[in-house]
Amino acid sequence: MKKRRILFILTLLISLVGVYFYWFQTSIGLETDKFYEVKILSLDKQIAAVCKDYQEKLSQPDLLKLEKTLQEQTTALKTSGWSDRSIAGGYLIFLEPQKDANKLFTYLEQRFQSCQVFGSPVFQDLWNLETDSLDRKGARKLLAYSLKLTHFPKELSGQPEETAKLIANFDQDLEPDAYFWASFARVVQKAFPKKQLSQKDDLAKRIHQFRYLISAQQAQWVRDHYRKKGQTDRDALVAYLASKYNKEEAKDEFGLDNYRYFVDYDLEESSRLHNKAASLPGQSGSIVMLYPDFEPVVNIKIVMGFHTEFILASNGRFANELDPEGVDENGLVNGASFNYANKNNKRHRTLDVQPVGPHDPAYRKQVITTEVFAFQAPNNRRLSFQSSQFDDWIHSYFNSKGIFSMRGKSSFERIRLEIESLKKDIQERANA
Repeated sequence: MKKRRILFILTLLISLVGVYFYWFQTSIGLETDKFYEVKILSLDKQIAAVCKDYQEKLSQPDLLKLEKTLQEQTTALKTSGWSDRSIAGGYLIFLEPQKDANKLFTYLEQRFQSCQVFGSPVFQDLWNLETDSLDRKGARKLLAYSLKLTHFPKELSGQPEETAKLIANFDQDLEPDAYFWASFARVVQKAFPKKQLSQKDDLAKRIHQFRYLISAQQAQWVRDHYRKKGQTDRDALVAYLASKYNKEEAKDEFGLDNYRYFVDYDLEESSRLHNKAASLPGQSGSIVMLYPDFEPVVNIKIVMGFHTEFILASNGRFANELDPEGVDENGLVNGASFNYANKNNKRHRTLDVQPVGPHDPAYRKQVITTEVFAFQAPNNRRLSFQSSQFDDWIHSYFNSKGIFSMRGKSSFERIRLEIESLKKDIQERANA
């Protein structure tokens, strides 16, 4: 009986591993592995190979036109900075066959325009090959080109109109958990080793601020694809995350209830730094708390692959430093920002924390710190046994009687309640 149980557990584990690798390959592998299924020729030879495929379908004038079109397009791509290998493998190899000349030239023009849209499938094909073997100089060049494609300014203004125009330069189907985002983060890591993202450098400053635009695009993507008329951002996020909760699929596969089937989001990352408030001296030595927008909302963090994050306020609204639908003070103070690091470690501090000081846009700095007060996050002190530590304990994230507490609950406890409520709603929506 014991052996049978052990055998069953081992079989289940092997099945889970197998499914995981299948999911991993289908979610990210196809983005890169397809390039290794075929031999990539030189650029000239690849153009010749495409023309050869159409020798029996096109007239001689159309064949000459095809060759000229491909040469013009590939030359333009080279001028933009793409390598011959990336163009040959990412742009030419996987051209879809067309039935006639009219459809072919229309398709080529559409494909060429598409590859100049940040995050489009064709752009990603070029990107994946370009990033195969990239040095620091190449990484910086690729990031500069990304900023150019999105028309990213030297300094963000925070105006909704500007944000809407910038987001419109992203591919409309670029999903928040796309594999591309992890690849983009790796290029940033390559371009800015050690503490270089905090250094005085125009590209570093713009790439830091680009984090806010990415988060704005990702939040707007959720709104555009999942928010119905009359619904809140929270409703849209619940629907989006519920779509990734495949309980019934897991149940059918393994006979397991309540099994999270490779759900690629996490609600357990700390939200402490996204719950800033200001403390002001009151009468008789008391402390008065000043919350963004004068509203003591609770903000929770939802991350996907660590890089993508959503900050959701308890009023049902996304908190973002940039928002095409209008920025509120809570968004400016506590909003989401795409993470360039892979996890919460030393590299996270050099890529995502330290650059805030030197590179944050002026409009955000003016709100967070004024001549009278500064918005600050609760600290991380869990206990205090010494009188010398009393002041720190008063400002603690975990103190149910501290200045960040409310109605007998610490900031941590109030956040946990919001997280559990969101979990419940996601599960109910997934099971509906």
